[in-house]
Amino acid sequence: MTEQPTNCITLHESGYEPGQEVIRIDKEGFHYRGQFISDVGEAHRLMVEFLRQNTQSEPQGPTDVELDELFTEIDQSGESESWRSFALAVLTRWGRPSIKPVPVAERLPGPEDCDAEGWCWVASEDCPAWHRVSCHFDAWHYWLPHHALPVPQNNA
Repeated sequence: MTEQPTNCITLHESGYEPGQEVIRIDKEGFHYRGQFISDVGEAHRLMVEFLRQNTQSEPQGPTDVELDELFTEIDQSGESESWRSFALAVLTRWGRPSIKPVPVAERLPGPEDCDAEGWCWVASEDCPAWHRVSCHFDAWHYWLPHHALPVPQNNA
């Protein structure tokens, strides 16, 4: 593994060659494909574009209609504490536990942990930045499922 500077974030595209970073954020600022980007708006646009192309969006919670339908279903079940049952049912159906990195020594990712192309996120103690890789886990200490790092949504 190549020497990585400390205190920086480095992002690579799927199937990257070592040293071919797309984005690096360090104490000097934002770098895109080896070029320093001084314009904050442009840096934000490039970051959002990269994340949209290389990660999956965060799962969305239930709609008001879905909540109303679930509450009606529970309320008609005759349970005396329908609000408590409703809250538990919502958490069961749509709740997500916090995602914790899995040590490579504990287990390797399976097909259900990877995206359709076989990619997931990895990091190591000497290179704590998260990278997307496929099949090569020997140099890494931790991994996350492909959906663990959500894409920020542009609300503009």
